[in-house]
Amino acid sequence: MDRKDTLVSTENNKNKEELHIRTALQKCGYPKWIFEKVKQDQRNKELIAKKTNKKSASDQSDGGLVVIPYVGGLSEATERIFRKYGISTAVKPYNTLRNLLVHPKNKRTVGQTGECVYKIPCHNCSSTYIGETGRSYGKRQEEHRKEVESIGN
Repeated sequence: MDRKDTLVSTENNKNKEELHIRTALQKCGYPKWIFEKVKQDQRNKELIAKKTNKKSASDQSDGGLVVIPYVGGLSEATERIFRKYGISTAVKPYNTLRNLLVHPKNKRTVGQTGECVYKIPCHNCSSTYIGETGRSYGKRQEEHRKEVESIGN
């Protein structure tokens, strides 16, 4: 029944949808009183919502919610513009203490990087060595240095 009220736009189509729902439930073995009870509960829900809702008619149009980072002066102006179109705004801090203090992973140095493609310029000549390794780049660089030294001797 909620689907009928939210998805169907014209009153004629709402009546057709309600008849379809009633027929489908009856075919599935539901008694008629269940359908009537659901309709009554739905009407009661609508009445309670109207009584408890204190918003004015202009606030009723829900244009959605936008979350923006707080920037002094700019955020307030943006909120006013969104309010004209019925869009609610929430402002969150750009930097938080958590962002500034908590760093769960330690940064890797270039030598600690593993499983990479690398390019090592030779210190003895103008050529470069390009390769791929599963080990750390620092170990591979050290091996390359030893290889060059052994060739030079």
